[in-house]
Amino acid sequence: MMELFFLIPEIYFIFCFFTIILYTGLMYYKQKLSVVMNCMFLLGYGGVLYLLLLISGSDINVAIMSFHMCNDTIVFFVKIIAVILFLFILWLFHIYFFYNKIGSPEPALLLTLFFWASLICVMSNDFFFFYLLMEMLTIISYLLACTHKYSMVSAEASLKYFILGAMSSGFMLLGFVLLYGYTGLTCFSDFQFVFSLGVDFTFIGFGVLVSFLLILAGFLFKLSIVPFHIWVPDVYDGVLPPVVLLFSTLSKVVFITILCKVLWNVFFDFVWLWSFILFFCGLLSVFLGSVGGLMQNSIARLYAYSTIVNGGFFCCFLSLGTLEGLIYLYNYLCIYILTSMALFAVLTFFLIQKEGYSHGFVYLNELAIFAQVSGLAALVFIMVFFSYAGIPPLSGFFGKFFLFYNFYVKPGFLFGFLVILFITVLSSIYYVRCIYLMFFFQEKPSFFLKKEGFSFNTILVSFLFLFVLFLFFQPTLVSLLQFVFYSIWL
Repeated sequence: MMELFFLIPEIYFIFCFFTIILYTGLMYYKQKLSVVMNCMFLLGYGGVLYLLLLISGSDINVAIMSFHMCNDTIVFFVKIIAVILFLFILWLFHIYFFYNKIGSPEPALLLTLFFWASLICVMSNDFFFFYLLMEMLTIISYLLACTHKYSMVSAEASLKYFILGAMSSGFMLLGFVLLYGYTGLTCFSDFQFVFSLGVDFTFIGFGVLVSFLLILAGFLFKLSIVPFHIWVPDVYDGVLPPVVLLFSTLSKVVFITILCKVLWNVFFDFVWLWSFILFFCGLLSVFLGSVGGLMQNSIARLYAYSTIVNGGFFCCFLSLGTLEGLIYLYNYLCIYILTSMALFAVLTFFLIQKEGYSHGFVYLNELAIFAQVSGLAALVFIMVFFSYAGIPPLSGFFGKFFLFYNFYVKPGFLFGFLVILFITVLSSIYYVRCIYLMFFFQEKPSFFLKKEGFSFNTILVSFLFLFVLFLFFQPTLVSLLQFVFYSIWL
């Protein structure tokens, strides 16, 4: 029973979830829209209170349920990121429902359940436990992908995601079964002792190697890494903007955290293999994502290829196989999340100016009127895309600089340094193209309407302030991440 004490924040949040379900079921048929708005506000308050409980009452470096769950400094750091993303995505859903007069509580409740499953999933320290929570996350993702009920594109995206996601889950399950069959273990911590004794590659080692490749293939699909990236543009183009942000940030944070645990705690003796695989897949992702983005006219598909490029950078950081690589990986991940949140805040501001927000993302040629709608939004948009391109002194530059530096100084990675540097310059073309279309494109579309009643100025100024503030606190973030990782592995 004492172990439940360490799960008080999660137990509190799931209690709030069921309470709001009860409230929604009792009041939904009276005033649909107002009930949904109240539901979102209550979930937002619940998320804030969860954050306060997490900071004030949660112990760190604690093993729970006989080491099948673990609450350490990395998990604590990821939980704080997850709460911030949950509150922001919930706010985006609130805007979407408010402007489209939609009284459907299911997306907000599914988002809450996705958030709770993410909190428990990052604590998992066992393959069986992780697989159950991963399936819970993926099933909720399939439902969120078809949130736009009356859109055939959304239904098609959800179906593609379901079919390909089921295949990746099957690969991972087969890998887990093979690994358990050859070793008899499921807990991450137990593998360190077994593999430290040496693995006989004539029989057991070959089976473990096959299981590792299957598990890694499943993770690469979840992170949209080449060659498992085909589903990303079609799915992102068919779902709602808040769901795109959820798939590209919170989902990636969870699976990157578990992948780091698996690589470092289970398969670290295979570092020679997974370092090469991740390095090769990372280079392919950066190259194909950059080339594919040059031919897109939809912001949703352009953002999809941008996430493929960033996924390639994640793999390159992991391929270093060092603690410094993990530290700079999470530093880049924080920069990526901040930039993505700012981008979706600006796009949401732009979309509510457009008649028919329910149609989702805009096309690149529609950016021609962006600067005329709001100069502040255009300024934040420019900083976001320059940050994605890695233009100094914005935050995106620092994330890529750490990768370039590590590739340059580490023996055997000079070729990767030159390739990544060339492709990064290539990928900056389509970011600069968006800015060109915003300010210098001659054809001005005339189908936008100014809508009153919702002010984004405070939000946009806040993101502008964060971009400036991040320049001064970049060393502080790196020092914080050094404390997080060194407190566990040193």
